[in-house]
Amino acid sequence: MKRIINLLFAIVFALPLYSQEIATIDGIKYFLYNGEATIMEQDNPVSGSIVIPEIVSYNNNSYVVVSIADRAFSEKSITSIKLPNSIKSIGDECFQFCQILSSVSLPDNITSLGYRCFWHCTYLQSIVLPNSITSLGKECFYESGLKSIELPENLQSIGDRCFAKCTNPIRSVVLPNSVTSLGVECFLGDEKLISVTLSDGLTSLSNSCFSGCKSLLSVVGGNNITAFGQSCFRDCTSLITVTLPSRLKSLGSSCFSYSGLTLVTLPEGIVSLGAGCFEYCKHLSSINLPNSITNIDVACFEGSGLVDVTIPSRIKELGTGCFEYCKNLKSVTLPDGITTLGRYAFNSCTSLETINLPNSITVMGMNCFSGCSSLKSVTLPSGIYYVSSECFSDCRNLVSVNFPANGNLYKLSSSCFSGCTSLASVTLPGNIKDLDIRCFMNCKSLKQVILSEGTTGLGLGCFTNCTSLESITFPESINGIGMYCFDGCTSLFSVTCPWENIDTVSVSGDAFRGIFSEAILNVPKGTEEMYKAVEPWKSFNRFAVYDKTGTGVGLSDILADEFGVELSNGGQTVAVSGLANGAKVSLYTTDGMLLSTDNASDSGTAMLDTKNEHGVLILKIGSKGHKIIVN
Repeated sequence: MKRIINLLFAIVFALPLYSQEIATIDGIKYFLYNGEATIMEQDNPVSGSIVIPEIVSYNNNSYVVVSIADRAFSEKSITSIKLPNSIKSIGDECFQFCQILSSVSLPDNITSLGYRCFWHCTYLQSIVLPNSITSLGKECFYESGLKSIELPENLQSIGDRCFAKCTNPIRSVVLPNSVTSLGVECFLGDEKLISVTLSDGLTSLSNSCFSGCKSLLSVVGGNNITAFGQSCFRDCTSLITVTLPSRLKSLGSSCFSYSGLTLVTLPEGIVSLGAGCFEYCKHLSSINLPNSITNIDVACFEGSGLVDVTIPSRIKELGTGCFEYCKNLKSVTLPDGITTLGRYAFNSCTSLETINLPNSITVMGMNCFSGCSSLKSVTLPSGIYYVSSECFSDCRNLVSVNFPANGNLYKLSSSCFSGCTSLASVTLPGNIKDLDIRCFMNCKSLKQVILSEGTTGLGLGCFTNCTSLESITFPESINGIGMYCFDGCTSLFSVTCPWENIDTVSVSGDAFRGIFSEAILNVPKGTEEMYKAVEPWKSFNRFAVYDKTGTGVGLSDILADEFGVELSNGGQTVAVSGLANGAKVSLYTTDGMLLSTDNASDSGTAMLDTKNEHGVLILKIGSKGHKIIVN
């Protein structure tokens, strides 16, 4: 037994003994344990050309070099490094900021490169990646000097910003079909990248993966991709055309924004276009929008070069600013069934001349068509409840607006037609109850406004600076006229009030500021003294009365004192009396069209045909013109 025990002791002591140690061998610091060596973060300066052996010896023991720890050579002045095939793993930030590192020989069996492994290695222009590698970590080659890269055939994943902002031009990238994952901003800002072949193993493109690749001309492959992430090809200013995968379902926000696209064909089956998807693609003049699309998000085509567009039939809503600043857009076809046009949807589309608004529309957001300076006419849909704030503001060539007489429309919101300087006439049906503040402000060509029974309120500054407006007749239903409502209406000649009890209406004392001296206030017969007793009515210098029960002529006291003016023949004829024998009298519309002329008879009477014109007319007696109101 004793001999057996001694033999066992002899065998044990004959085996090599390994302890945990840290040692510097040939200038390189290692962690030694259990027959294996790991290259540690270097405390001492390490520079020049480095060759790592497969086996190192220390205290008469041998150790196989199997790994490189995190930050092992970080910020060192090494120019080249050769690694043995025994190494299985390389840690995070291993060679980061090795700014003069130009040559790396990687082991054949390594499977991954860690986080920031070669980050900011600006002299590293090329590297051979063994086929054993299956993953490249986040920012692995970020801001490196790579000019070219051949990706291994077994590569599966590329981390976030892996090849982003390489300082030298990477001209071409071919992703092997083994690649199934592409990190965000993977090739961000590689401004010399010209062509990309996508992997058929990919099902999606990550956010900003090729954003800022300003020289990118060609993108092919990726036949199984169903989704492009946000900003995928943003700022790819040289990308003129792109073939999208047939299985594609969605394009993320800003996907192609600010790119050079002139032509893109969306595949049948695509469902969603993200916010700002084609934003400021200024050379994109046309695009097919398949009927499979159900969502066009905010600012999708903002600032693009589109000339005409047909919205797919399944679209119910256009997002905020969807076509804003599309200055070349002339034609838009909206589908029946669409319900909402978002805020600023067509704002500043300066070439848009006409648009058909289906009656299914219930909401048109604020500034929806503001600044559409070529828009000439519009028929509002019967489905809308209100015209939103500044909806058609500054549409300088808008001459015609048709308001639905029957439907949901009950309100014109603030400044909705302000600055429509070509609008000459509006007829507002009685279902429109409320005209909000500054509704028609600065409509300088507006001559005629017809308010229907049912309208109740005119807001602050509603017709401010409508310098061509010549007359206004209020319906009985009006119960409020806001401050400065007709301020600056310098051509306003006639104001006709229907109220026999003025206590039923609230009128701001400044509603008619600046027009009291010229305008005629027409009031129902028998109410003159009541109006002359209260503001703002008593400030009018010229009063006229009319009979609410029939036709008649409203005229100023001055004219009434000098001549007699009456309607006859059912309102067809204006009879002027008190004239000198043979005096010439003519009747004109306010825009200068001659209606009729007559010379006074022996009895001093002239008869003038109104040609069924009503409202403000010009009665010219001799060389002097008088405005009259034909009711």
